[in-house]
Amino acid sequence: MPIKPLSTKSRNRFFYLLIAVFFIASPILVLYTSGYRFGEGIVSETGGVSVYLSPAGSTLYINNRAGDTLGFLSRSFFVQDLKIGNYFIEVKKEGYYPWAKNIVVYPKIVTENYAFLAPEKFILDEVLQFGKLKEGTSTTTKEVVRVATSTEEYLAVKSLFEKRKLTKAEEKKELEESLDIHKRFDLDETDDILISGKSAVYLNNNTISALWIGNVLDAPYFFRVSTSTVATTTDIFKSEEKISNIEFYPDRTDVVLIERPSGIVALQLNIGSREADLRPVFKERDSKIRVASNGAYFIKGVDGRFYRLELP
Repeated sequence: MPIKPLSTKSRNRFFYLLIAVFFIASPILVLYTSGYRFGEGIVSETGGVSVYLSPAGSTLYINNRAGDTLGFLSRSFFVQDLKIGNYFIEVKKEGYYPWAKNIVVYPKIVTENYAFLAPEKFILDEVLQFGKLKEGTSTTTKEVVRVATSTEEYLAVKSLFEKRKLTKAEEKKELEESLDIHKRFDLDETDDILISGKSAVYLNNNTISALWIGNVLDAPYFFRVSTSTVATTTDIFKSEEKISNIEFYPDRTDVVLIERPSGIVALQLNIGSREADLRPVFKERDSKIRVASNGAYFIKGVDGRFYRLELP
Protein backbone atom coordinates (compact mmCIF):
# COMPACT_ATOMS: atom_id res chain seq x y z
CA MET A 1 0.00 0.00 0.00
CA PRO A 2 1.66 3.26 -1.10
CA ILE A 3 2.42 5.87 1.57
CA LYS A 4 0.51 9.06 1.10
CA PRO A 5 2.67 12.18 0.97
CA LEU A 6 2.18 14.78 3.70
CA SER A 7 -0.18 17.52 2.87
CA THR A 8 1.18 21.00 2.25
CA LYS A 9 -0.35 22.11 5.54
CA SER A 10 1.37 19.29 7.49
CA ARG A 11 4.76 19.98 5.84
CA ASN A 12 4.49 23.63 6.75
CA ARG A 13 3.68 22.74 10.36
CA PHE A 14 6.69 20.41 10.55
CA PHE A 15 8.95 23.05 8.99
CA TYR A 16 7.91 25.74 11.47
CA LEU A 17 8.28 23.26 14.33
CA LEU A 18 11.93 22.64 13.36
CA ILE A 19 12.55 26.39 13.17
CA ALA A 20 11.08 26.82 16.66
CA VAL A 21 13.26 24.00 18.04
CA PHE A 22 16.33 25.62 16.47
CA PHE A 23 15.66 29.03 18.02
CA ILE A 24 14.93 27.49 21.41
CA ALA A 25 17.96 25.16 21.43
CA SER A 26 20.51 27.63 20.01
CA PRO A 27 20.67 29.94 23.06
CA ILE A 28 20.86 26.91 25.36
CA LEU A 29 23.73 25.45 23.34
CA VAL A 30 25.56 28.80 23.28
CA LEU A 31 25.17 29.18 27.06
CA TYR A 32 26.39 25.61 27.64
CA THR A 33 29.50 26.00 25.49
CA SER A 34 30.20 29.34 27.24
CA GLY A 35 30.39 27.67 30.64
CA TYR A 36 26.84 28.13 31.90
CA ARG A 37 24.91 25.26 33.49
CA PHE A 38 21.26 24.72 34.39
CA GLY A 39 20.27 23.52 37.83
CA GLU A 40 17.67 24.11 40.50
CA GLY A 41 15.70 26.32 38.16
CA ILE A 42 18.55 28.81 37.56
CA VAL A 43 21.31 29.36 35.05
CA SER A 44 24.78 29.69 36.60
CA GLU A 45 28.30 30.21 35.25
CA THR A 46 30.82 27.42 35.82
CA GLY A 47 34.54 26.83 35.51
CA GLY A 48 36.96 23.99 35.74
CA VAL A 49 40.16 22.81 37.40
CA SER A 50 43.09 20.77 36.14
CA VAL A 51 45.87 19.21 38.23
CA TYR A 52 48.99 18.09 36.39
CA LEU A 53 51.99 15.88 37.22
CA SER A 54 50.24 13.59 39.68
CA PRO A 55 51.61 10.03 40.00
CA ALA A 56 49.56 7.12 38.69
CA GLY A 57 47.21 5.72 41.31
CA SER A 58 46.67 9.05 43.06
CA THR A 59 43.17 10.31 43.90
CA LEU A 60 41.81 13.83 43.61
CA TYR A 61 39.67 15.22 46.45
CA ILE A 62 37.57 18.37 46.07
CA ASN A 63 36.26 19.80 49.34
CA ASN A 64 37.14 16.46 51.01
CA ARG A 65 35.09 14.44 48.52
CA ALA A 66 36.96 11.76 46.59
CA GLY A 67 36.90 12.11 42.83
CA ASP A 68 38.86 10.44 40.05
CA THR A 69 41.82 8.10 40.52
CA LEU A 70 44.51 8.22 37.87
CA GLY A 71 45.23 5.17 35.78
CA PHE A 72 48.67 3.80 34.93
CA LEU A 73 49.24 6.07 31.93
CA SER A 74 47.54 9.22 33.25
CA ARG A 75 49.37 12.13 34.83
CA SER A 76 46.64 14.76 35.22
CA PHE A 77 43.12 15.41 36.48
CA PHE A 78 40.50 17.54 34.77
CA VAL A 79 37.19 18.50 36.37
CA GLN A 80 34.64 20.76 34.70
CA ASP A 81 31.18 22.16 35.52
CA LEU A 82 32.29 23.50 38.93
CA LYS A 83 30.31 26.39 40.34
CA ILE A 84 32.20 29.64 40.75
CA GLY A 85 33.83 29.99 44.16
CA ASN A 86 36.52 28.75 46.54
CA TYR A 87 37.56 25.11 46.73
CA PHE A 88 40.00 23.01 48.73
CA ILE A 89 41.66 20.39 46.54
CA GLU A 90 43.93 17.52 47.55
CA VAL A 91 45.83 14.80 45.74
CA LYS A 92 46.62 11.71 47.78
CA LYS A 93 48.42 8.44 47.22
CA GLU A 94 49.59 5.82 49.70
CA GLY A 95 53.30 6.17 50.40
CA TYR A 96 53.38 9.86 49.48
CA TYR A 97 52.87 13.07 51.39
CA PRO A 98 49.52 14.56 50.29
CA TRP A 99 49.42 17.71 48.18
CA ALA A 100 46.76 20.31 48.97
CA LYS A 101 45.82 23.80 47.85
CA ASN A 102 43.05 26.36 48.24
CA ILE A 103 41.95 27.53 44.79
CA VAL A 104 39.38 29.82 43.21
CA VAL A 105 37.27 28.65 40.28
CA TYR A 106 36.52 31.50 37.90
CA PRO A 107 33.76 31.65 35.26
CA LYS A 108 34.63 30.06 31.92
CA ILE A 109 38.26 29.47 33.00
CA VAL A 110 40.11 26.24 33.76
CA THR A 111 42.31 26.84 36.82
CA GLU A 112 45.64 25.09 36.27
CA ASN A 113 47.57 23.48 39.13
CA TYR A 114 50.74 21.41 39.34
CA ALA A 115 50.84 18.88 42.15
CA PHE A 116 53.99 17.76 43.94
CA LEU A 117 53.63 14.52 45.88
CA ALA A 118 56.88 13.76 47.68
CA PRO A 119 57.42 10.11 48.58
CA GLU A 120 57.60 9.30 52.28
CA LYS A 121 60.72 7.22 51.56
CA PHE A 122 63.29 8.15 48.94
CA ILE A 123 65.44 5.40 47.46
CA LEU A 124 69.16 5.74 48.15
CA ASP A 125 72.04 3.89 46.49
CA GLU A 126 75.11 4.06 48.72
CA VAL A 127 78.34 4.58 46.80
CA LEU A 128 81.18 2.59 48.39
CA GLN A 129 84.87 2.84 47.61
CA PHE A 130 85.62 -0.87 47.69
CA GLY A 131 82.48 -2.28 46.13
CA LYS A 132 80.93 -4.02 49.16
CA LEU A 133 77.40 -5.14 48.42
CA LYS A 134 74.62 -5.20 50.98
CA GLU A 135 71.09 -4.03 51.58
CA GLY A 136 69.69 -2.25 54.60
CA THR A 137 67.78 0.65 56.03
CA SER A 138 69.26 3.88 57.30
CA THR A 139 68.40 4.15 60.99
CA THR A 140 68.51 7.92 60.90
CA THR A 141 66.45 8.54 57.80
CA LYS A 142 64.26 5.41 57.56
CA GLU A 143 64.77 5.39 53.80
CA VAL A 144 65.52 2.20 51.90
CA VAL A 145 69.21 1.89 51.07
CA ARG A 146 70.59 -0.15 48.15
CA VAL A 147 74.36 -0.18 48.05
CA ALA A 148 76.19 0.49 44.79
CA THR A 149 79.57 -1.07 43.97
CA SER A 150 81.69 1.24 41.81
CA THR A 151 85.03 2.52 43.14
CA GLU A 152 85.36 4.76 40.10
CA GLU A 153 81.96 6.27 40.82
CA TYR A 154 82.91 6.73 44.47
CA LEU A 155 85.92 8.88 43.55
CA ALA A 156 83.86 10.90 41.07
CA VAL A 157 81.11 11.50 43.65
CA LYS A 158 83.64 12.40 46.32
CA SER A 159 85.08 15.09 44.05
CA LEU A 160 81.65 16.76 43.80
CA PHE A 161 81.87 17.69 47.47
CA GLU A 162 85.49 18.83 47.37
CA LYS A 163 86.41 22.44 46.68
CA ARG A 164 88.66 22.19 43.64
CA LYS A 165 91.25 24.92 43.21
CA LEU A 166 90.49 26.80 40.00
CA THR A 167 93.07 27.99 37.53
CA LYS A 168 93.39 31.74 36.92
CA ALA A 169 91.55 31.39 33.61
CA GLU A 170 88.69 29.41 35.24
CA GLU A 171 88.41 31.95 38.07
CA LYS A 172 88.18 34.80 35.55
CA LYS A 173 85.54 32.98 33.45
CA GLU A 174 83.47 32.05 36.52
CA LEU A 175 83.56 35.64 37.80
CA GLU A 176 82.56 37.10 34.42
CA GLU A 177 79.65 34.66 34.07
CA SER A 178 78.49 35.38 37.62
CA LEU A 179 78.60 39.15 37.16
CA ASP A 180 76.78 38.88 33.82
CA ILE A 181 73.95 36.81 35.32
CA HIS A 182 73.49 39.10 38.32
CA LYS A 183 73.58 42.18 36.11
CA ARG A 184 70.93 40.75 33.77
CA PHE A 185 68.63 39.97 36.69
CA ASP A 186 69.53 43.10 38.68
CA LEU A 187 70.50 41.00 41.68
CA ASP A 188 72.99 41.53 44.47
CA GLU A 189 76.34 39.92 43.65
CA THR A 190 76.13 37.84 46.84
CA ASP A 191 72.89 36.12 45.76
CA ASP A 192 73.03 32.44 44.79
CA ILE A 193 70.96 31.88 41.65
CA LEU A 194 69.52 28.93 39.70
CA ILE A 195 68.25 29.46 36.16
CA SER A 196 66.02 27.18 34.12
CA GLY A 197 64.69 28.60 30.87
CA LYS A 198 62.99 31.91 31.65
CA SER A 199 62.58 31.12 35.33
CA ALA A 200 65.17 31.94 37.99
CA VAL A 201 65.27 31.07 41.67
CA TYR A 202 67.69 32.92 43.88
CA LEU A 203 68.73 32.87 47.52
CA ASN A 204 69.46 35.89 49.71
CA ASN A 205 69.60 35.98 53.52
CA ASN A 206 67.89 32.55 53.74
CA THR A 207 64.97 33.77 51.63
CA ILE A 208 64.14 31.96 48.40
CA SER A 209 62.73 34.24 45.70
CA ALA A 210 61.68 33.68 42.10
CA LEU A 211 62.10 35.82 39.01
CA TRP A 212 60.41 35.54 35.60
CA ILE A 213 62.07 37.13 32.56
CA GLY A 214 59.90 35.72 29.79
CA ASN A 215 56.58 36.75 28.29
CA VAL A 216 54.19 37.63 31.12
CA LEU A 217 51.45 35.52 29.53
CA ASP A 218 53.71 32.44 29.78
CA ALA A 219 54.63 32.91 33.46
CA PRO A 220 54.29 29.76 35.65
CA TYR A 221 51.48 29.54 38.19
CA PHE A 222 53.58 30.60 41.19
CA PHE A 223 54.07 34.07 39.64
CA ARG A 224 50.33 34.60 39.18
CA VAL A 225 48.79 36.68 41.94
CA SER A 226 45.38 36.54 40.20
CA THR A 227 43.99 35.75 36.76
CA SER A 228 45.05 39.18 35.52
CA THR A 229 48.14 39.97 37.64
CA VAL A 230 51.62 38.47 37.34
CA ALA A 231 54.38 39.28 39.83
CA THR A 232 57.58 38.88 37.83
CA THR A 233 59.62 38.96 41.06
CA THR A 234 58.25 37.37 44.19
CA ASP A 235 59.46 36.07 47.55
CA ILE A 236 58.60 32.40 48.02
CA PHE A 237 59.94 31.18 51.35
CA LYS A 238 61.77 32.56 54.39
CA SER A 239 63.68 29.78 56.13
CA GLU A 240 63.97 29.53 59.91
CA GLU A 241 67.36 27.86 59.37
CA LYS A 242 70.38 28.81 57.33
CA ILE A 243 70.18 27.63 53.73
CA SER A 244 73.55 26.56 52.39
CA ASN A 245 72.50 25.30 48.93
CA ILE A 246 69.47 25.00 46.62
CA GLU A 247 69.00 22.80 43.56
CA PHE A 248 66.10 22.30 41.16
CA TYR A 249 64.19 19.03 41.55
CA PRO A 250 64.70 16.96 38.36
CA ASP A 251 62.35 17.89 35.51
CA ARG A 252 60.66 20.54 37.65
CA THR A 253 61.18 24.32 37.71
CA ASP A 254 58.60 24.75 40.47
CA VAL A 255 60.26 22.49 43.07
CA VAL A 256 63.64 22.96 44.74
CA LEU A 257 65.81 20.87 47.04
CA ILE A 258 67.09 22.83 50.03
CA GLU A 259 70.19 22.07 52.08
CA ARG A 260 69.85 23.12 55.76
CA PRO A 261 71.57 22.12 59.04
CA SER A 262 68.65 19.82 59.95
CA GLY A 263 68.84 17.95 56.65
CA ILE A 264 67.72 18.12 53.02
CA VAL A 265 64.13 19.03 52.20
CA ALA A 266 62.01 19.64 49.10
CA LEU A 267 59.75 22.65 48.59
CA GLN A 268 57.23 23.44 45.89
CA LEU A 269 57.41 27.11 44.92
CA ASN A 270 54.26 28.89 46.04
CA ILE A 271 53.89 32.47 47.22
CA GLY A 272 53.80 32.42 51.01
CA SER A 273 55.29 28.94 51.48
CA ARG A 274 55.86 27.99 55.14
CA GLU A 275 57.99 25.57 57.12
CA ALA A 276 55.01 23.19 57.19
CA ASP A 277 55.21 22.95 53.38
CA LEU A 278 58.70 21.41 53.46
CA ARG A 279 58.98 17.71 52.63
CA PRO A 280 61.87 15.71 54.15
CA VAL A 281 64.27 14.08 51.71
CA PHE A 282 67.27 13.19 53.90
CA LYS A 283 67.02 13.77 57.65
CA GLU A 284 70.66 13.48 58.73
CA ARG A 285 71.98 16.76 60.12
CA ASP A 286 74.63 18.68 58.16
CA SER A 287 74.20 16.54 55.06
CA LYS A 288 75.07 18.00 51.64
CA ILE A 289 73.54 17.59 48.17
CA ARG A 290 75.18 18.06 44.77
CA VAL A 291 74.19 17.49 41.13
CA ALA A 292 76.62 15.79 38.78
CA SER A 293 77.12 16.88 35.16
CA ASN A 294 74.99 13.94 33.99
CA GLY A 295 72.05 15.15 36.11
CA ALA A 296 72.41 12.55 38.88
CA TYR A 297 71.84 13.72 42.46
CA PHE A 298 74.22 12.76 45.27
CA ILE A 299 74.14 13.26 49.03
CA LYS A 300 77.01 13.28 51.52
CA GLY A 301 76.05 12.34 55.07
CA VAL A 302 77.66 13.82 58.16
CA ASP A 303 79.60 10.56 58.59
CA GLY A 304 81.19 10.98 55.15
CA ARG A 305 79.11 8.32 53.39
CA PHE A 306 77.87 9.05 49.85
CA TYR A 307 74.47 8.19 48.35
CA ARG A 308 72.92 8.45 44.91
CA LEU A 309 69.45 9.87 45.41
CA GLU A 310 66.64 8.52 43.23
CA LEU A 311 64.01 11.21 42.71
CA PRO A 312 60.69 10.17 41.13
